[in-house]
Amino acid sequence: MTIQIVRLFEADPDVLALMAEAEAEFGAPPIACSAVGADDITVLAAIADGDHAGVGALSIDHGVGRILNVYVRPAIRRSGVGRALGGALVQEGLHAVERIELTADSEDAAQFWQAIGFRRLDACRFETTRCG
Repeated sequence: MTIQIVRLFEADPDVLALMAEAEAEFGAPPIACSAVGADDITVLAAIADGDHAGVGALSIDHGVGRILNVYVRPAIRRSGVGRALGGALVQEGLHAVERIELTADSEDAAQFWQAIGFRRLDACRFETTRCG
């Protein structure tokens, strides 16, 4: 599988379809459509073998990066798409700030973020830093 990570500057129909799938699964889109192209939010998409497979966002506020959400299509989960997308968001954030935070809303999500280097701060909050 070939995974390409691209920065989004506008929500094209494929991205809107991906967000609609996430909303159907979780009750809310992973990222507000207005966030795509916003100055203070970086939105990345994962394209796997030519198809949009995931989307995630990072904000920088008061010197701290925050991963807002990451969504990967169910059929392609556990194939490396989430790791590639999450890793790209971390790399993007740590170029700008010393620390990135996130909130994981499930134990599966918590285990995922810990596996890519985040430290658990409490039941649902995690962080990583440039120094690891």
